[in-house]
Amino acid sequence: MTSQYRHRRTSTPATPFPTLEPGEIAVNTANRQISVGDAATPTLGTPKPLLAIRFFDIAAIYAIGDIVTNADKIWRAITANGPGAFNAAQWELAASQVTIAADPPSNAVAGSMWWDSDNGMLYVRYNDGDSSQWVQATAMPVVDTSAFVAKAGDTMTGELILSYATSPTISLRKQVAGTNPQIRGYNASNLPRWTVNFCDAAAEAGSNQGSNFQIGRFDDAGGFIDGPLYIARSTGSVSVLTDPTIPLGVATKQYVDARAGDAMAYSGMQTNGNFDVSQEFGTTNRTGVGYFCDGWTVNYAGGMVITSGIGATGDPRKQYQAYAFATTALPSLGTNGYAAIAHYIEGYRAARLAWGTANAVPITVCFWSNHSRAGLYTGAIRNAAADRSYVFSYTQATVNVAQWNIITIPGCTDGVWNYANSIGLALFFTQAAGTAFNAPSANTWYSANYFSLAGQVNNVQAVNDTCRLMSVIVLPGTQAPTAAQSPLLMRPFDQELLMCKRYWQKTYDYATAPGTATQVGMVSNRSAGSDLYSYAGVFYFSPSMRAIPTVKSYSPATGAVDKVWNNASGDLPGSIVSAGTTSIQMSVNATGSAAATFNACHITADIRL
Repeated sequence: MTSQYRHRRTSTPATPFPTLEPGEIAVNTANRQISVGDAATPTLGTPKPLLAIRFFDIAAIYAIGDIVTNADKIWRAITANGPGAFNAAQWELAASQVTIAADPPSNAVAGSMWWDSDNGMLYVRYNDGDSSQWVQATAMPVVDTSAFVAKAGDTMTGELILSYATSPTISLRKQVAGTNPQIRGYNASNLPRWTVNFCDAAAEAGSNQGSNFQIGRFDDAGGFIDGPLYIARSTGSVSVLTDPTIPLGVATKQYVDARAGDAMAYSGMQTNGNFDVSQEFGTTNRTGVGYFCDGWTVNYAGGMVITSGIGATGDPRKQYQAYAFATTALPSLGTNGYAAIAHYIEGYRAARLAWGTANAVPITVCFWSNHSRAGLYTGAIRNAAADRSYVFSYTQATVNVAQWNIITIPGCTDGVWNYANSIGLALFFTQAAGTAFNAPSANTWYSANYFSLAGQVNNVQAVNDTCRLMSVIVLPGTQAPTAAQSPLLMRPFDQELLMCKRYWQKTYDYATAPGTATQVGMVSNRSAGSDLYSYAGVFYFSPSMRAIPTVKSYSPATGAVDKVWNNASGDLPGSIVSAGTTSIQMSVNATGSAAATFNACHITADIRL
C-alpha cells in the first residue's frame, strides 16, 4: 500500500481526523495533533494520535488525558479545554516532582516531594486511597512535651528571653470586646499586685476612642484598688491619681496650671528684681538717699553715708546684683538710726492678694543674699501708711558667699492696702537698724512701722560694709522656685525695661545718661515767626506712665538741665505746655527770635513710687 500524507484544513478546531488509510499520516493544525491510520482490524483506518507528550499551546484543543509540558512541569488534562491560556484548574501534575518553595505546590500528584525553604522540612504527597495530603518525610524524634509550653496555655518555670535582630515583640490580642489584654505581677503568695492593661474595656468608637492604657494596683488581699496611671489613646493625655504635693511626685496639668496662676504669677509682683534695668544711672554708683536703679532705693538716717548701685556678678544666670556699702561708717547706731534697701510695689500689681480682707492670700519672697558680714538679717513687708508691718529674718551663713533665701508671709487681713496706682506694699531689706524699728517678734503682723529685730547685724559699722541682693522675686502663694530654678523665673530684660518705663522714661538712648550733650533722640520743633511761646516738641510716653510725671528738660547742645536749645539764642528756659500720662509737650520763651526758629530738648519723666 502506498503511504500518503493528507492535510485537512478546517475552520472548526474540534473537527476530528477523518478515516485514514492504514499507515496514512494526517496533521490537524487546529489542535496541534498528528494521527496515523490504524492498520489493524477491526479498527482499520481509525486515526490514532502519535504524540503522547507535547508542549502546551494556547491555540490547541485538549481532551481529557492529554499530556503536555508547561513551565517545566508535566501536566495531564482533567477536563477538555482549549484553545486558551493555561488554567491549572483544568490540569493535574502528571508525574511526581520535587518542589523547593516556602509554600506547598498545588495539583501535585502522589509521590511528589516538597522541601519547605522556610523551615527546612521535607514533605511527600501521599494518597491513602481516600484523600491526598502532605506528610513529613523526615523521622520525628520522641518529644518530651513537659519541656515545652503548650500553645493552648501553660506555666513556665524559667526565665523568658526574647532575642531577635529587629524589634522583638510580644503581642497580646484580645478576641472579645470588653476584655483587657494585660500583664500582671504576683507576689510569693500568688496574689496580684500590679497590672498593665494595654487595651482597657472601653469600647472603640472611632476617632481613636477606646482601648486605653492603664497601670492598676491591688490591695493585700488581691483586690483591685485603682489605676494610678491612665493614658487616653485618643489624646495621649496622661492622668495620675497621686497627690502632687508629695516630694518628687507627679503633678497633673491641672495642678501645674493652678500653681502657675498662684505661685508663679507672671514671674512675680516685683519690678526689676534682676537689677538689670538702670535707665538713669546705668552702672554708675550713687551716694545718698534715693533710687540707685529702676524700682530700688536706699534709705538711711543716723549719721552713716551709703553708696549704692548695680554691678556685674560674672554669673550669666544672674548677671547683675544690687549693692549698698558704707562710705561713712557708723559703728554704733542710735535708737532711730537705720539703713535699708527698699522696693515699692504698685497697688495694681498687689491687688490680687486681697490684703485687708478675710480672703487675703500669702506671698513668698525669694532672693539671693551676699553680705560682707555673717549673722542675722531682717526684712519687712509694709503698707503705704506704714501702720501694718511684718518682719522676717534670715541668716547670712558665710561672708561674701551668695545664698538662696525663701520667706513665706501670711496675708494681712486688716488695715488699708492700696489697690490702684499708688504704693500697694513696700518691701525692705535691712542693713542696720536702731531699736525704735525692732518688732517684738518675727513672723507676726503688727499695727506699727517695724522693719528689724533685736540681733540684726550692723552692716554699716565699718567702711565698705556691704549688702548685696540678686534675683529678688515676690510671688503670690506659698510655692517657691529652687535656687537652680531662680534665674529661669526672672523676666527678660526687654519685658522688665517696658515695665520700668511706667515709672521713669527718657528721650536719651538707654545707655546715655541724662544731661549728656547729644542730639540723638531729642524732641524738636520748627516754628515760623517770633511767638512768645515756641513749641520745642512732643514726647509720647511708651508705655503710658503710672500718673502725670515730673518732667525735666535738657539742652541737647550743652546738657544743661531745665533748658531748651534754640538755634538763634542758645539755651533758653523751657516750660511744660501740656502734660499727661501718655505725652508731654515742651515750649521755650523765644521772644525776639528770628523767623523759622528751631527748638529742641531732651526730656526725663519721673513718677516713681
